[in-house]
Amino acid sequence: MPYFVSVAPLENIKIVPENVIEEVIQNVQCILSSMQGTCPMYREFGVNNRALDRPYPIAKSIIINDIYDAIQEFEPRADIKNISFKENENNILLGRLNPVVEIEIRGS
Repeated sequence: MPYFVSVAPLENIKIVPENVIEEVIQNVQCILSSMQGTCPMYREFGVNNRALDRPYPIAKSIIINDIYDAIQEFEPRADIKNISFKENENNILLGRLNPVVEIEIRGS
């Protein structure tokens, strides 16, 4: 069963998720919301920020690659099926890339 995960404020983190599905989705959301170098004592955690200040199409390609790498490394129970972006005129004009990751969870 596919699940769609996007960047969102990490306000409602459950320390003890109710099941594996909830845990994996929360972990992927945390990975997407974190840039490498911003997590104390775990600087390599998160998505690389090398796409910063790049042209939109190039940044998009870089971020797709970096999301695959980060999720494979930090949450191997998630199988990535697709990465798309919430694209609207405002996001494009402001240079915002809001990824939506379609995952399936191994063993669920």
